[in-house]
Amino acid sequence: MSFVQNFPCFSIVLCMVAGILSTPVKGKTAKRITLSVVALVTLMSMATLCYTASTGGSFVYTMGKYPAPWGNEIRAGVLETLLATAFALVMLCSLVGGMDHVFKDVDEEKINLYFILADLLLSSLLAIIYTNDLFTGYHIMGVLHKQVPRNVVEHGQADQKKAGADQAHDHITGGRDQGPAAPADHNHPAGGDGVDLHEHIAGKQIVGVNNRQQRA
Repeated sequence: MSFVQNFPCFSIVLCMVAGILSTPVKGKTAKRITLSVVALVTLMSMATLCYTASTGGSFVYTMGKYPAPWGNEIRAGVLETLLATAFALVMLCSLVGGMDHVFKDVDEEKINLYFILADLLLSSLLAIIYTNDLFTGYHIMGVLHKQVPRNVVEHGQADQKKAGADQAHDHITGGRDQGPAAPADHNHPAGGDGVDLHEHIAGKQIVGVNNRQQRA
């Protein structure tokens, strides 16, 4: 077996390892790790593409002693390596081209999470492209789903709720700072003008009864 046939498996594993290594580090270090891995994956995908194009066929890489469907297999041909090269190039160009916007728009404490998700996205795409059995794709997607940091979604929802509450408060108060509100009395709720709501409703009912009696 040629050493180039190991490149598809190496590409998937390297992306997952890069996501794990980027977890405890800061944003700039995670950026270097991600860019290095994505560039290396691009080169390996190009080398595999040249290998399959020169041989004019495809090869099967068995992960373990048992082939599919009992074991896990990777199949790489011209189409698979071409798609892998295209995805890796698009990922690399997107990261390099949007790097300035990432450090401006993303919170400093969450920049490493951005690169973690980029690594996991590329590894899942490569796994789906190269897999020769359904179990590999399903297993990879399940593992990546559990590795995605849930605090990214939770923090985003909390920020949205806080922003919505602040906007509602500003809309009601007209942007003025208000002191602490008096506790509401549930037994005697007040109307918009500070009038007791129960008394207001009772007065309306009495006026209505008097009007009907006068008409009769």
